[in-house]
Amino acid sequence: MREADNAVLPGIDAVFKALNIQPDGKPRLYVHERCKHTIEEFGKYRYKDSKEGVAKQENPLKVDDHAMDAIRYGLKTHKYGNKGYVILEDKEGVFFT
Repeated sequence: MREADNAVLPGIDAVFKALNIQPDGKPRLYVHERCKHTIEEFGKYRYKDSKEGVAKQENPLKVDDHAMDAIRYGLKTHKYGNKGYVILEDKEGVFFT
């Protein structure tokens, strides 16, 4: 076990950077198409609106954000290998069946 990095905005920045296409043509974060709830949650991630209708740069609303929190924590605490990304396998077919 290790102490968690709970800083929200740097974690969101890490997720954003991992989703961006890198010079090798690949992002560093993929979401499997069967992870429908996680994909849906990306679309629901929201910030409190300001009076002018422009989102403020502060912590996002704490609603339907469990997968987003888990992704943030994972990216902020995991050390990548030489390729800059890690391929996770599901050899037992527990997660991707």
